[in-house]
Amino acid sequence: ALPICLDVVLERAADAIERRRQLTQQVVTALAYPLLVLVAAVGVAFFMVLEVIPRLEGLMKALGRKLPPTTVALIEVSAWARTDGGWWLLGLLVAAIAGGLSLRLPGARVVADRGLLRIPLIGEVLRVAASAMFARAFSILLRSGVTVLDGLRTAEALAGNRHLAMVVAGAREQVLGGGTLAAGLGGAGGFVPMLGRMVAVGEATGRLEEVLEEVARHLEGQLAVRVRRLSALVEPAIIVVGGGIVGVVYVRSEEHTSELQSRQYL
Repeated sequence: ALPICLDVVLERAADAIERRRQLTQQVVTALAYPLLVLVAAVGVAFFMVLEVIPRLEGLMKALGRKLPPTTVALIEVSAWARTDGGWWLLGLLVAAIAGGLSLRLPGARVVADRGLLRIPLIGEVLRVAASAMFARAFSILLRSGVTVLDGLRTAEALAGNRHLAMVVAGAREQVLGGGTLAAGLGGAGGFVPMLGRMVAVGEATGRLEEVLEEVARHLEGQLAVRVRRLSALVEPAIIVVGGGIVGVVYVRSEEHTSELQSRQYL
C-alpha cells in the first residue's frame, strides 16, 4: 500500500470538519425556529394574561352578568399567575439549573442523550445526523491508515451524544472479543439500522471505508430530507397552538371590552 501523505490526511480532516459543521447547522436550524415561534407565542399569551386581563377584570365584573366558563378560567389563571406564578417560575428556573448541572454527571448525560433519541421526529433527525457523522469520520480514519480499534476509540471521543458514544465503545469491545463490528453497531436504540447492515457488507467485501463513505453521503441526503419534513410538520403545529393560545385570550378580551362599551353608550 502506498504511504499516505500528511497533506492528504489534513485535507480529508478539513473536509470532514466542514461537513460536520454543515450537519450541525442543519439540525440546529431545524430545531431553533419552531422553538423561537413557540416561545414568542407563549410570551405574548403571558403578557396578555398578566397585563391585559387584570385591567379588564373589573370591567368584566361591572357587566353584571354571569361570566362564561372560558372567561372565568382566564381570570383564575391571571390571578394565579400574579400570586403564585413568580414562585413557580423561580422553581422552574432552579430545576432547569439543577438539571443542567446534573448533565455534568456521566450517568445523567447518558440518560438525557438516550431520551433525546426517543423524541418523535426530533430524535430521528438527531439519530440520522449522528450516524452520518460517525460514518464520515470513521471512513476518513480508516482511509488515513488508522486501525479499526483506534478508529473506534477516536470516533467514540468525537460523538456528541453520550449514549451513542457508549454504543461505539461497546462495538469496540465486541471487536476486541472477536465479534463483528456490524453486530456492535447494529443494536436497537443506537445508530440507524442501515449503518449496521452496510458495515456488514463492508466487512464481508473488505471495502469498509468505501462503504462507510457511501453511507455517510446517503445519510447526509436523508438528513436534509428529514429536516425539511420536520420543519413542514412542526412549524405549522407550533403556529396553530401558539396562535390559538394568544387568540383565545385576545378574542375573549375584545368581546367583553366591546360589550362594556356598548353598555356605556346605552
